[in-house]
Amino acid sequence: MDSNAIEKQQIAINTKYKPQLVAFGNTGLNAIEVNNIAHKIGISAGLHLSIPLYDGGQKKILEQQNKILIDNLYQFKNQNQTAINNNLATLNQQIDLTKKSIDMINSQLLDQETLLQIIKNKVVIGQISVTDYLNAIQDYATANQNKIYAQTNLWLLINQFNYINW
Repeated sequence: MDSNAIEKQQIAINTKYKPQLVAFGNTGLNAIEVNNIAHKIGISAGLHLSIPLYDGGQKKILEQQNKILIDNLYQFKNQNQTAINNNLATLNQQIDLTKKSIDMINSQLLDQETLLQIIKNKVVIGQISVTDYLNAIQDYATANQNKIYAQTNLWLLINQFNYINW
């Protein structure tokens, strides 16, 4: 929108420096006295021609200013697009790493479930103490909590990606 406004402003400036021909006309009535009212009516018409000869270089200066403004707008747009692309690339990397982390946690949880079953069987037999079993349960709960944190973080990253990309 800003570049369009600058371009329209440049068109207006260019129009101002073209030769202009203006036609005008007016009429009037001096109605103070009713006598000789035909002599009291007046009409005038005319033409006004304006040809700009020299403006001290203002047209060229204004054109250069508008060109610089448009270039600045495009540079700003490109800079913002680059920043957005960098943010999206970073978020993609974070999303991929978080997904890999969740996969590793899932694998760890499966191993810990197997370990819990083995420890449970050994506690029943009396080969391992209940304290070791409780420690294994606590490790499993911590891994499960880490999975929940990682999943929440993944959803937040996806939402941030969608917000920037939209």
